[in-house]
Amino acid sequence: MKYRFLFSLLFLLVICSCQNTDKKERADETQKLVTMERFADSKIGTGDGTSFKLAVTEKSLLEKANEFLMSSNDGEQVSFKYKIETINSRRFLRLYREDGLISTVAIEYNSDKEAYFTGNTVCTSSSKENGCIPDDLYCTKIEGDAEDDCTKTSFAFYVSK
Repeated sequence: MKYRFLFSLLFLLVICSCQNTDKKERADETQKLVTMERFADSKIGTGDGTSFKLAVTEKSLLEKANEFLMSSNDGEQVSFKYKIETINSRRFLRLYREDGLISTVAIEYNSDKEAYFTGNTVCTSSSKENGCIPDDLYCTKIEGDAEDDCTKTSFAFYVSK
């Protein structure tokens, strides 16, 4: 009888400690999110090259995207929604603006840093279909899109010593 009681007590102790560990791991996971530094050429995700997980706070992503859109819209605010999409086996951050424009920046995996970063070329299209996507330093129309209108914005960041 004593053994049953001790076994039951030990079993409950193990279950409670496992639940606390799960909660702690979830809390640590939430704390690992960082603030996005800028819209282009910035860490945005983690993964192993095949999987992707957002590594920045949604608030900072929206703030940096809004700063970019305002700078490309003569300082005027424009509403938008964002999506992370896979097109032609590549990941992109796409901003769908209420004025019908679509701004797209590539999300590239850096194996040395084991993280995903936004590219430094943003392509904006007035197409209501697929638009265009960054292809290194150029913008390429997505296959099947009838419209050719695409504007490229490139960023250069220099580190001072």
